[in-house]
Parts: sequence; C-alpha cells; structure tokens
Amino acid sequence: MKNKSIFFIIILLSGCLTQFPFDETEETDSQTSAGNPSSYYLRGQSYKVLAFSENFKQQGIASWYGDDFHGKKTSNGEIYDMYGMTAAHKTLPIPSYVKVTNLKTMRSIVVRINDRGPYHDNRIIDLSYAAAQKLDIHQPGIEQVKIETISSSNETSIYLQLGVFNNPDNARNLQYKITENALPKPKIKQVTHQGEKVYKVQIGPLYNNSEVDELNLKLARLGILKTRYVR
Repeated sequence: MKNKSIFFIIILLSGCLTQFPFDETEETDSQTSAGNPSSYYLRGQSYKVLAFSENFKQQGIASWYGDDFHGKKTSNGEIYDMYGMTAAHKTLPIPSYVKVTNLKTMRSIVVRINDRGPYHDNRIIDLSYAAAQKLDIHQPGIEQVKIETISSSNETSIYLQLGVFNNPDNARNLQYKITENALPKPKIKQVTHQGEKVYKVQIGPLYNNSEVDELNLKLARLGILKTRYVR
C-alpha cells in the first residue's frame, strides 16, 4: 500500500514538471487574441488554426446561419449580425478576408471571418444570411463554392503567446523553462487589466505557418500546449 502511494505521488509530480499552471486572465490584446488558439478540440476532433491566411484556397460546400445565432457572440467576441458580410471558418485566423465564389453561378463576394464553424460534414464555410443572399444560396441552403483569402496589409508577423500570469515569478519561470531547452527566449509583456498588472509570455515575431508549426511542436514536447496567436 505504501509503495502504491509513492507511485501515485511520483506521477502527480511528473505532471507538474511537464505542464505549467497557466494562470490565465481574460485576453486584452488586439484582433488575434480572441478566437485564435493555435489549436482546439471540439466534438471529438482536433483543429489546428492557421497563424497566417496568405495563399489559402479551398473548395467545398458553403452553408449559412441566421436567426438562431443573430445577436449572439461569435468566436472573437463580436455580436453576430446576420445582415453583415461575415462568415465562420474552422481554421483560418480571425479576422481573415475571404473571396467566396459560387461555382454554379460564378458570382463572388468578400466576407470577413469572425467566427468558428461549420461543424457539419463536408462544409467548409458558414456564411451570414446577407452573404448567402448575395451569392444566391440562401434558398437552397448549401452550394459548392471556392474560397480564396485576400491578404491584409497588417498580416506581417504574429507572436505566439504561451501564458498569461498574475504572478511575475510564474512568467519568469516559464521564460526560463523555454530558454533552457534551447528555444528562442520569450518576451514578458506587462499590461494592466481591470486595474491589475498581468504578465504575458510571448515568442516572436514569427513570419510564416511553417515557422509557427515547428515552434508549436517543440513546445508540445515540453508539455506547453495552450498557445495562442497575438499581433
């Protein structure tokens, strides 16, 4: 019995050594803070969010969403307006601007990605009601489309945020753990949130998806999984 107790204590301690206690606060960074974890898990499936939208192209089925979601929050905290020109995508960074072409009529529109979804079979984008109407797919409900991202002038570089802490010692401990494993030294960004100082640990700037993917893979080996993109 004593040996079993020691065994479980060792397991618990090893878990503490490989995963930092992310003392997370609400995000206060710019546009990429909300809705842009580097990955997320939903309905039994894992999704990897792109850090950059440049040169992204995809073909598949578009659908639309309306009354049931009108007035509710989107993934980046905005209020969904079914009459606005917006859309939801599973992996494109928020916000992204996307040209959507109805492959039946070859009519095109531009929408801004501000939400996550759709999570139905073979659907690649969920349009607002207004966007679906302009593409003539609001009546059939679904249609084959092609989507192409339109690069934004502010999409030049991003930072990978590893954690947000109330205690500066926790931020420095994470910084030390990263550097002692031969990874780029993170910066500690001090900001004031709701009258209190918080400390954000960030690596960057990073300039392309392959660079971000490689860094996330190395961080995952250290047990650091809760990363998100910020500008």
